[in-house]
Amino acid sequence: AAADIALIKTKTGEWKALLMLCTHASNPVTFYGSGFRCNVHFSEFNLSGVPQSGPAQKPLKILPTEINKENIVIRLS
Repeated sequence: AAADIALIKTKTGEWKALLMLCTHASNPVTFYGSGFRCNVHFSEFNLSGVPQSGPAQKPLKILPTEINKENIVIRLS
């Protein structure tokens, strides 16, 4: 399934790339409040991708990121 990638800057200044695909049934998640929400079964995740409520038990997939001079590279492996 196609999904967006959220690029989040953490409080420590690091960048984290999260695949915006619910880990429950592979539906897209959207930004909601201070995190993400799946509008199909209503799982909610915080900005770190950790499930907060709903049927999802696993965190959102974190994609490896690399800072290269002024660029941020996200690996889709």
